[in-house]
Amino acid sequence: MALLDTCPAAPRVAARVDRAALTAAGALILGALGYGIVAQGGFYAGARRGLALALVAAAISAWATGRIGARDLRAPWVLAAGALAGWAVLSGLVGGDLLDGLVVGALLVGLVGVVLVVRSTAGEERALFGRTLLLAGVAVGAVGWFGVVWRWEPFGLVDGGLWRAASPLTYANATAAFLVPVALFALGLLVRDRRDSFAALAAFVALVGTGATQSRAGMLGLVVGFVVLLVAAGGRRVLAASWPVLMGAAVAVVGLIPTTMAWGPPHREVAVPAFVLGAALAVGARRLPKRAWVLVALAAAVVIPFTGVVHKLTVAHDFMAPDRLSADSPDRGREWSATWDLARRHPVTGVGPGNFVVSFAHDGQTFVAEFAHNEYLQLLAEEGVVAVAFLGVAALALSRAVWRRRQDADRALWAGAVAGCCALAVHSGLDFVWHLPVVPIVGAVLVGLALASTTDQTPMDLNPQKGI
Repeated sequence: MALLDTCPAAPRVAARVDRAALTAAGALILGALGYGIVAQGGFYAGARRGLALALVAAAISAWATGRIGARDLRAPWVLAAGALAGWAVLSGLVGGDLLDGLVVGALLVGLVGVVLVVRSTAGEERALFGRTLLLAGVAVGAVGWFGVVWRWEPFGLVDGGLWRAASPLTYANATAAFLVPVALFALGLLVRDRRDSFAALAAFVALVGTGATQSRAGMLGLVVGFVVLLVAAGGRRVLAASWPVLMGAAVAVVGLIPTTMAWGPPHREVAVPAFVLGAALAVGARRLPKRAWVLVALAAAVVIPFTGVVHKLTVAHDFMAPDRLSADSPDRGREWSATWDLARRHPVTGVGPGNFVVSFAHDGQTFVAEFAHNEYLQLLAEEGVVAVAFLGVAALALSRAVWRRRQDADRALWAGAVAGCCALAVHSGLDFVWHLPVVPIVGAVLVGLALASTTDQTPMDLNPQKGI
């Protein structure tokens, strides 16, 4: 080591080693994101352990470069997240399933590493994370839409008589939890640059994919996230930038609705043209002159009556209204009540990660559930009130750090990332999306982008058309 220190080339060698280690960290994170998508979100034990190892390895690689220093590790939200990871291991030990506790703890450490790695990278390096996130949203949304229109299992699945987009994640609500933050992030990029056709396409496909899932939790998260985006980036700017995408997505989703009826034929003659027209509007609406808009309106007025789409939509609405267009969810209410009872019996350490099972009676039958459909409530039952306290401290400290960053951040990008995180936080209270690690990975990448500063690093440009 002393010989290396006296070598004139030592600084260049050290810089190359650091660069290679940081590149390895980024590659591990992006690889984990891709693998999580194709491995059903990382839901099953083997994939979950592999993702945990990859993320921890990425964090160690970044720490070795010095990009993650002692000051970063002393941040209040990092300390609280570390305490939560340690508590997960202890809870698993007490609950008799140490391996599950170790996996949960490793995933938490890895997610903290993702945030720190993304935050610490330079502009062009961070652009790769953002662009990959958009590409992932396009892939997941497109496969989900295709699964519904072509009725291709497992990318589309029948639930309650309706075809719903499941995508490679093979679960409709998890697909929505993945797509909504990506869509909001892409809309934030459009606020920054309305000519960014890549962001427009990504937002369009993610929104259409979300509509294809018919996830009520996803739609609620989207509404909340969009309101956050309006407030954070400026209502007029957001509406001026996003109206073509929102209009195009609405056209595509409305055209998709008749296809979702499982008892009827797949109306591809409606769904496919609606998707194409919606994509054209989302990407090219601003380039159309006013005469072209008049021609489009006249063509629609002539063609739509002959397709019978109005009648198909009416029938679809009557069929979907009792389930998808209602806020009522009795099963979730019963699961939440049973979960609360379980948490009260194990208030401190919970039952341990991986040991959650509740049962409830209804109409003379006993039902068993392995998920509470509320991650905050399930955390209380699995790891006790101490874990919820650590999570609350970490969330508050991280929110404070993100809020303070707004002054020297790329404001539109910051707003899109924050909106996506808020949507995910809302959705987490209505489903078990944390059990598919790829969804928290998306959230961690967005948090890292929100924490990134533009005052000490080169600005980030996410448009691949500009040569990045």
